Amino acid sequence: MISKFPIRSHLIKRFFSTQRFPDVSWNFQVDIASPVEKAWPVLSDFGGCGKWGPPLSSTHIIGDGIDKVGCIRRSSSAGVQYDEKQLEKDQTNHVLKYAISMEPGIPFVEALVNRIQLVPDGNGKSKLNGTVTLTPKAEVSQEVLEKTKDSSIKINTMMFKSLDTFLQKQK
Repeated sequence: MISKFPIRSHLIKRFFSTQRFPDVSWNFQVDIASPVEKAWPVLSDFGGCGKWGPPLSSTHIIGDGIDKVGCIRRSSSAGVQYDEKQLEKDQTNHVLKYAISMEPGIPFVEALVNRIQLVPDGNGKSKLNGTVTLTPKAEVSQEVLEKTKDSSIKINTMMFKSLDTFLQKQK
């Protein structure tokens, strides 16, 4: 049987597309005036970043409340609530990796993952090295990606500089 309505292959391809768009990553770095041994316990307290992160009005782990890989941190900032899932916590290498919920989220973003590592700088201080990886769910212009990158670096740098300030007040 021949359909009365011709099927336009480009429309079907667009509708049923499973095309994946390449991840985009960028790095940031923040100097921490405290040694790793002092900074890591504060940084790795996944539910406790509201104590030192000024843009956050509250943070807590939902569900059973246990800080472990797979737990969900609920944060509030400027009246917006969002969740972050802990993907990795490496106590030996001082690495924390988490995915930021995209609901309601950014329209063109499929996933946003932060990976941070605290490393000694050799002078009794440390450096926080971060990588943000964005997985787009649609084709995005270079201009939009650059603005997203710039905003992300600004937010992460501000957040982790506040960790440094918090730690200095604890001396």
